[in-house]
This record gives sequence, structure tokens and C-alpha cells, in this order.
Amino acid sequence: MRIDFPPPGWRTKGGTIMKGCMTPNVLFLTLLALLGLSGGCGGFDPTWSGGWEKTGRGSAIRTESGGGSNPETTGGEGSAPHPSPASAFSQTPSAMSSPLETGGERRCLDEIPPLVIDEIAYDPAAVPDHLGEYIEIVNTGDRAVEMGCVRLRVGEGCEAEIPHEAPPLAPGGYFLFVRSLDRETNGGIEGNARFSCTLGNEGGRIELLDPAGTPIDTVTYRTEAPWPSPPAGVAIELIDPSRDNDDGRNWAPASETLESGDRGSPGHENAPVRCGDPTGEILIDEILYDPAAVADRMGEYVELFNPGEVPVDLSCWRLSGDGKESVIEGGTIPAGGFFLLGRSLDPVENGGIAVDAPFTFSLNNGGETLRLLTPEGGVADEVPYRATPPWPEHTPGVSIELHFPAGDNADGTLWRLSETPRPNGDYGTPGAANGGG
Repeated sequence: MRIDFPPPGWRTKGGTIMKGCMTPNVLFLTLLALLGLSGGCGGFDPTWSGGWEKTGRGSAIRTESGGGSNPETTGGEGSAPHPSPASAFSQTPSAMSSPLETGGERRCLDEIPPLVIDEIAYDPAAVPDHLGEYIEIVNTGDRAVEMGCVRLRVGEGCEAEIPHEAPPLAPGGYFLFVRSLDRETNGGIEGNARFSCTLGNEGGRIELLDPAGTPIDTVTYRTEAPWPSPPAGVAIELIDPSRDNDDGRNWAPASETLESGDRGSPGHENAPVRCGDPTGEILIDEILYDPAAVADRMGEYVELFNPGEVPVDLSCWRLSGDGKESVIEGGTIPAGGFFLLGRSLDPVENGGIAVDAPFTFSLNNGGETLRLLTPEGGVADEVPYRATPPWPEHTPGVSIELHFPAGDNADGTLWRLSETPRPNGDYGTPGAANGGG
């Protein structure tokens, strides 16, 4: 490493230090300067202790080969403000090791800090993704963490650094990476540091790194089982920061509504959807996989039936298809009652039906296996419907209904085409007892 004395853009006050000194140890060179010794670098005037004064911008530290600048010390368009010589000299690997105040210098942790990625908003609805995405970090430890020593990595190589002057994160505190720091455009979110990397709406990898590049925490989120797959505008939140945050079963959709209309709890304690009963005999008893009056993405539905004598809270239960899954964010199915899952909550769009909770994936017109999963991942019910015998023949605009609830609903011979007309011209009994059942 070559250290220029004085660094370009600075000059000594009352004395001179010769340029071009080569040394592997900055602190040793500085000590020689204070003692008036040359150390093979030419004469040092002790009046260097008179201080420094700034004359311009430039780099104090460069590699001997001359290739590649130090992004923390190099001036230029769009760069951070040039540090003083003292701060430039402090950016050695040994100075990035412990969250202590040593000689007036802020230092990072030798040990891996207890930082946890606990909330992700990868698909905001109120504002564009490049303004509204965010990642929340929580300090689960019992002492403050120097956040200026932490880096965020999204995907394979997109990284963001927290400014070194960032204050320590207190125990139990939250730190928010945001795409935009402007609350007027980001949905009213108060962020702590900006990142420019796009979060994938179908999944992605997020890492926190220490100065040496050692992972502090890593989350590889998905939108398929067992991860929650909420609609646009709903963040996913870690249910408990002590749980494994790389396991989708420990995440749930956010329940708190923000001023923008999206849902999340950026910058404070999570409020995930609370999971309901882990058990309950719930059946899939009606399916409309090919509506005719409206588009499939609006009019498809799956009806659930509770033959038991007690109501069942379906929060965090999941409906899955072939490689697809959607979390039921909340709702209770009454004893002997019905619960309707639909593609759209809007009766104007969905053909005039009252949907209790949405699901996010398309039903296959040729057939697939639908499963109803409990919050713990157990299979409560499974229906491998088909569009050919022994299942009812595929008929656009007509639902298939289970006519013998006491029987095995995986048996296609127990299902029939609905004969009950609806006001929109399709046939079915969404949210009500099946015709002829």
C-alpha cells in the first residue's frame, strides 16, 4: 500500500512530510513522523503535529499498482465526502473489529452480532417497487451493535453499506433498509439507510455481512410452500425473532395497515397474522376452476365446509395446488358452516360472490391436487380433482360439488356438476350448501 504524505487535497500546517513513503503499517509510520524520524522515507519535521488543513479533494490511500480506488476515501462525482487524514488512516482491517470506543475511534465487533432479518416488503402496492421495498433488521442481543460496520447484500452481488457515522443499534432496536429515503414517495416509511437492489417478487436471497464479508444473517425467501404468499402490498414478517428465519413456516403476512394502505410494521415490532387452530376437520367441498362469466383470475373459487361442532380459526392455514400455495390470512369457519376462498375479494370483479379470504394461484382446468394445510404443515384435506371421468366432465362456468360429505372427497364419483344457476349465468353454490347434497 502507498500512503501519500500529505494526502492529496491536504497540506501540513507548519511543517512538511515527504511524499511517496512505502509502509505496511500506517500506525508505525505515524509514530515515526511524531518522533521526527525518517524510517527510510526521508526527513520528517516534528512541526507536522501542528495539524492539517484541507486544500481540495483526493485519495490519501492507494494500491501500489495504482489500480482501483478506495471508495471510502476517493473523491469524485457521487462519492461520499472525503475524510480527514486521521479517518483515512483508521480504515485499516485492524480498526474494523470491535464495537468499542478506542482512542476516539469507533470500531466494529470481532464476534458476529445478533442481528436478524425479520421483515421483508418485496412487492409494495401503494408505490412502485423501486420506491417502496424495504428490509427490516432487529438487534436481538443485550448490547448495542455498530451498524456502520454492517453491509447488506441482495442476490449475487448487489451490496449496500451503512454510513460509518450511523448510530449504534440499541438492544431490541430496529434498522430499516429502504429503496428510497424520501417519505413523500416511499409510502411514508422512515428509513435508516438506502439500498438500490431490486427484491424479487418470486423470491430471493438477502444477507447481512460484517466488514470481512462473513455472513451475520441470511434469508432465502420464496413465495411457494412453506413460505407465505400474500398479495401485493403485504409484507412478510418473522413471527418470532428467536425462530429460524430461513424457514418459511416461521413467517406470516403482516396485519398492520400503514398510512399508504399497504400492510407492514417497518421500524417497530412485528404484527404478523396470528395463526389459528392447528387441528380441525375441514373439507374441500366445491371447486369452480373455469368460470365463464368472468376471467379465471377473478372468478375461480374453492369452498370449505366444517362438519364439526365447533368453529375453527383458519388463520395461517394454507391452500396449495401443484407446486403453488397461498396462506389464509385470517377468518373463522363456523360449526356446520362454509368458508369461501376466491381469487378476488371484489364482487364487481368476481361475479358477485362474497369471498371470505383470497388465494393467489390459478386453478388448473385439466385438474390438479388441492390440499388444505394446517399452520404446522399437516394435510387437513386433499382433493385430486380431474376434468374427466370418474370426475365430472369439464364444463366452463359450472362448479363441481361434493354431494356426499360423509364420504371420501378424493373419490371423483362423489362429485357432481352444480345444477344451481347464479345471477351472473354461471352455476354453483359458493358459500352455501351444495344443491342436492
